[in-house]
Amino acid sequence: MLNRIAQLRRGQDGFTLIELLVVVAIIALLATFAVPKLFDAMNKSKASVADSDMQTVSSALERNYSDDSAYPTATTVQAALKSKGYLKSNTNYYNGFSKGYVYVTDPTGSFYVLIDAANSPASSLVTLSCNSVTESATIAIQDKVMTVVTAATITAADVAKGCTATSTASGQKVTVITN
Repeated sequence: MLNRIAQLRRGQDGFTLIELLVVVAIIALLATFAVPKLFDAMNKSKASVADSDMQTVSSALERNYSDDSAYPTATTVQAALKSKGYLKSNTNYYNGFSKGYVYVTDPTGSFYVLIDAANSPASSLVTLSCNSVTESATIAIQDKVMTVVTAATITAADVAKGCTATSTASGQKVTVITN
């Protein structure tokens, strides 16, 4: 039996080096088109998780406002919303890129602005502008932590007229939700 297998192998030719190189080149060419599409799809799914989380936190903030007539002002906004049952206590809210959201309010809790700076590096800063009033303090993005900023110059009337945020990281999407 072993002799028969050995005879079959000797009679067959293998692949030439050129044939193998052509196959490798075709695979490499296909990979150059497929890999960027894969990363785009992964980034879109992470961004959709962030959008969903921001809507959840926004709903929790609105429920808190309806009960207390003010938005939370403490540095532990998520903990405050979880303790009141507005957010799940066993869930952490940060975007799919493991970056925390930025929560901006005034000392009285009359408004809020929730910012997602997507995949901005931790060293990047976000500048918030509402009704042409720019918050003087730029906000450093933290990993997996919701940064709370007390706005000194922005009022509820400014927020009502619209807010935008920009990131120092070029090309980064910044999402803003206001009350």
